[in-house]
Amino acid sequence: MSHLHYETPLCLDTAILIQPIHLHAVNPLSMKKIFTVGSWKIEKNLNRISLDGKSKILAPKEMEVLCYLCEKAPNLVQREELHNEVWKGVFVNENTINRIIANLRKALEDDWKSPQTIETVSKSGYRIIGKVTTNSNKPFQKASNLLVVGISLVIFIGVLFLALVNVRSGDNRFLISSPITSFPGLELEAELSPDETLLAFSRRDQGNDQFDIYINVLGTDTYHPLAATGHNETNPIWSGSGKHLAYTREIDGAFEVVKTTIFGKEHTSLGTFTSDPTADWSKNEKWLLITDESPNGSIAVFGYEIATGKRKQLTFPDQGSYGDLEPTFSPSGKHVAFRRIHNEYVQDLFVLNLVDTTEKRLTEGKIRISGIAWTPSGGRITYSSLFNGRWKMSAIDIDQSRETTFHVNDRVATHPGFSSDNSKLLYVRWNSLQNISLTLLNEQALLPGLDINSVMIDRDPAINSRGQVAFVSNRSGADQLWITRKQNTPLRLTQLEGIAISSPKWSSNNEDIVFEARDRGKISLSVINTLNKQVKQVLESNEDLLNPSWIDHNTILFSSFENERWVAKSINLETKQIKTIREDAFKAIETERGLYYNRYGMDGIWKDDEVVVDALKWNDYGNWAISGGRIIYYDRTRNSITAYDLRTRNSQVIQKLDKSIPTYSHSLELNENLNLIIYSTIESLESDVMLATEL
Repeated sequence: MSHLHYETPLCLDTAILIQPIHLHAVNPLSMKKIFTVGSWKIEKNLNRISLDGKSKILAPKEMEVLCYLCEKAPNLVQREELHNEVWKGVFVNENTINRIIANLRKALEDDWKSPQTIETVSKSGYRIIGKVTTNSNKPFQKASNLLVVGISLVIFIGVLFLALVNVRSGDNRFLISSPITSFPGLELEAELSPDETLLAFSRRDQGNDQFDIYINVLGTDTYHPLAATGHNETNPIWSGSGKHLAYTREIDGAFEVVKTTIFGKEHTSLGTFTSDPTADWSKNEKWLLITDESPNGSIAVFGYEIATGKRKQLTFPDQGSYGDLEPTFSPSGKHVAFRRIHNEYVQDLFVLNLVDTTEKRLTEGKIRISGIAWTPSGGRITYSSLFNGRWKMSAIDIDQSRETTFHVNDRVATHPGFSSDNSKLLYVRWNSLQNISLTLLNEQALLPGLDINSVMIDRDPAINSRGQVAFVSNRSGADQLWITRKQNTPLRLTQLEGIAISSPKWSSNNEDIVFEARDRGKISLSVINTLNKQVKQVLESNEDLLNPSWIDHNTILFSSFENERWVAKSINLETKQIKTIREDAFKAIETERGLYYNRYGMDGIWKDDEVVVDALKWNDYGNWAISGGRIIYYDRTRNSITAYDLRTRNSQVIQKLDKSIPTYSHSLELNENLNLIIYSTIESLESDVMLATEL
C-alpha cells in the first residue's frame, strides 16, 4: 500500500514544546488593557472579548490587529501599515490578513455587508466605525468591579461543577495560547531541549516542497538553520543530555537518520533506511525506534541498535493494514506509544510494554491521530485525533482509567506536548482555506454566479444540471453537507453531529445526493433527499466503502475493500442487491463506452486492463470525470485541468491553475449538460507552533 508520511494537516510527527517567549506584539501605548468597542468589552491581556455575559477568546494576532485598529479609530488603516505594525516586516500573504479580519468580524458578530464595527475600504484598508471608549470613568469602573464579582462567582460554580463532573468522566483543561513561530508556510515537528531553553522544529516556506530544521532560542527572535542542505530534513529529536539532535534526511528516495551537535557543526549518519523512519531516540543514545516494512508487507516498529546496525521487530500489525507509525519512548523507556493505521481512514492509539512485549489498544475507531507524546511523569499519553467530525486533544492513562480533554481556541490543533512541570502545553495550529471555483468546458457555456466560499474549508463540490452545488464545509464547526444555487446563501442540509462526511454526488433526478459517512470506525453510504432533508443509510461496514457515484437514479456504484484488494460494486436502492462490477478497481465511473477506473496505489485511469490516461496521479483518484467522449482530470505535474479525447487520444489543457487541488479527495467534477467543471483548491495552508497555558 502507498501512503504519504505527510497527510497535511492530518499526519505529522510528535511535538513537545514549552516556555513563554517574547512576541512581536503591537502593544499600542494609547490603548488601555480594558476598553470597549461598541457594546463589546475588550480585555487585551486575556485576548478576551465579552458581550452580555458571554465571552470569546481571540487568537493573539487577532487581538493585536483589533487593538491597532482601535488605537487609530476612526481613521483608516492601510493594509501595508497594518502589516508593518502587526507583523513587524515578517512576510504574510493577503489571505492571512483577510482571514484575521473575517475572524474578527465573526467574533464581533459584525456583518461585512452592513458593518457596525469594522469597515472595509475597498483596495485601501480598514477602519473601526464603532465607538471606542476606555474604562477611565468611575461608573464604568464600578460596573466592572461588579462584573468581576459576578464572573468570580460564575467561575467558582463552574470549577465546582467541573470537579463534580470530572469525578466520573475525566478532567478538562481550558487553555489560552500564543504563537512561538509565525513564519509563512509550515512549521512542524517541534521539540524542546531537555533544559527547556532551545526549540527545534522543521520548517517549509510557502511555494517550497523542502523542509529544513531550525533552532530557536526561547525568548528571543533568533532562528538558527541547523540542517539546510538542499534535501528534506525532518523529525528533530533531542538526545537525553541535550548535547545532540537526531533528524531524518531524504536523499534520492533513500532515508538516513543523522546525528548532529546543537549548532550543526558535525553530522554523523546513524543508519540508512529504504522507507521514511518516523524515529525516536532512547535516552542513552544507543537505540532508535524506527518504522519500516515488515515481512507481511505492513509497516512495523523496529528497535535499531546504532552501534551494530541490528534491528528487532517490536510490533506486528495485521497483514493488509498499513501498519504502525510515530513510535515514541515513554520517559522510563519501558513503553512505546504508536498509532496503528487499520485502513485509510481508521487508526488508533496503542502502547507496547517492552518488558513483556504485550500490546494494548487505548482508543477505538479514531478517524485520524496526529501527534503522540508522553506526559513528563509517564503513565499518560497525549495525542490529537479527528473523531466525531472534530479535532480534539486528549491525554489518556495507559490503563485507560482517566482521559483529559484540552480546550484551546484553535479549530485544528495537533501534536500536543508538555513542559517538564506539566503546566504548559505546546501544539501545532493549522490555518487552512479551501475555496470552490467553476470553469467553462467550452466557450458556449454560461458561467453562473455562485457565492459559496467562506474563510473555512469548503470542499468536495458536486453540481447538478439545475446549477445547484452540493459541497462539504466546516463553516458551522464540524463537517456538514451544504447546498447552494447561483447567488443564494448556502443552506445546511445535514445535522449529523459527530459524523465525518465526504464525497457527495448528485443523482440524475437532481434531488438525491449520495455521500460517505464515518462514525466510530464504521463507514456507510447514505443518501439524502434535498427536498425533505431525510437521510437514509444505504450500506454500512467495518471495512471501507468509498467513492460512490450513480449508475442511474436507483443504482449506486462504489468501491469496497475485500480479500486484500479493492473491488468496484453496485447496489440497487430498492432491492438492496449488490453486484460485483470489477475486481482490482478503486474508483470507477460507468459510461456508455464502458467502465473506467483507478487502481489503488497506481497512477492512471484504466479501461479493460489498459491505461487510458497515465498523467493522473493515484492520490488524485477522485479528481477526474467523463463527459461527451472526454476524460476531464487534474494534471498535478502541470497544475492544470486537462481534457483527454477518447477518440483522438490527444490531451488539451482547459485551465491552468494558480492554486493546487487537494490530494486524497473528490475535488473535481463536471456537469456535461451545463458544460461546467467545478473544483476546490487549496487557497492557503499554514501552521504555527503554539504555546498554551491555563486560562
